[in-house]
Amino acid sequence: MLLIHLPAELLLDIFALACNDARYTGCSLVAVSQHFRALCLNSGVDIRNVAVHGVDNMKKFVTMLEGRGRPSRRIKHLFLTDRAHSGGVHEVTATPAAIFTNNAAAFAGRILRIISPHDLCTLSIVLPRQRLATPASPSILTYPFTSLTDLTLHGALDPPFFDACHPFPGLRRLHIAAYHQLPEDLGSVISKMVPNLSHFKLTGIGGLSLSGNLLEVLQAYTNVDDSNEASVIVQKLPPSIHTVIIGFATLLQSAAIRSAGRQQISYLQMAQSINQLAEEHDLRSTDGRRLIVWPPPAMRSESDLQEVAQESYDKLRIEWEDGVAGRDTGWNDVWL
Repeated sequence: MLLIHLPAELLLDIFALACNDARYTGCSLVAVSQHFRALCLNSGVDIRNVAVHGVDNMKKFVTMLEGRGRPSRRIKHLFLTDRAHSGGVHEVTATPAAIFTNNAAAFAGRILRIISPHDLCTLSIVLPRQRLATPASPSILTYPFTSLTDLTLHGALDPPFFDACHPFPGLRRLHIAAYHQLPEDLGSVISKMVPNLSHFKLTGIGGLSLSGNLLEVLQAYTNVDDSNEASVIVQKLPPSIHTVIIGFATLLQSAAIRSAGRQQISYLQMAQSINQLAEEHDLRSTDGRRLIVWPPPAMRSESDLQEVAQESYDKLRIEWEDGVAGRDTGWNDVWL
């Protein structure tokens, strides 16, 4: 029997197994025949797993989605980035004002607004130097994705972004890969946003990022006996968390950093304090909770900026692909 003559239900099951990449298979299926195209457009099976690279492709993806009914916009795993698939990146002028340009973020927000809110399980948003906001809201995550379990964010995150996020009670793994400024009450913000979180990963610490009371949050997490509860309750992470992973940004040896040595000193002091906290936690912990600290990367030359950015993107893309495939490499004791 030819494949095209199989019952639609069986074809959809086969398509669902085949469409387990970044939509390459889905694009091919749509082009096979009118019958295959109709099955894909009516069910959304061709866009179960999608990686959208670059602002131009985000625009095209929005147009494609708007041409479908909502039941066929059922995306399960989604990766959004302004970096073109060839490795190029949507150019953003490196000025303080440009940090908060939201061209790519606006299209990412439109995508999130029009897809089905009940199917998305894995979401990675990788928009370096972009403020993840829309004109109407300081956050593009204001939609109730009821099935979302894994979330990775890389952008110019700030306290208003976290405050405006919709709560995700089903989320289990949160990776904040880069940020502009963390909330001062990070523990309580995370508890409100993701109350049932089990894994929390924070990388990109240092550089120009403002980490607020991160050290106090980690001290509250490792406080086994809660004897000083009054002073740490505001910084408490959700009690469901049992794994926290900390990683540091790659410092670039630029003229700005050389002229402001305080930044490098603060970075090294933060790394030393967190490492010491993790070592003490390993010695006394009996509850199975883990605090994993990755060693700070070596300082790089300012001329390595694009290479460092590409390495960061590659790691996040691999982490997303491994998550889709059911592998946990992004949550190991060592960075990829």
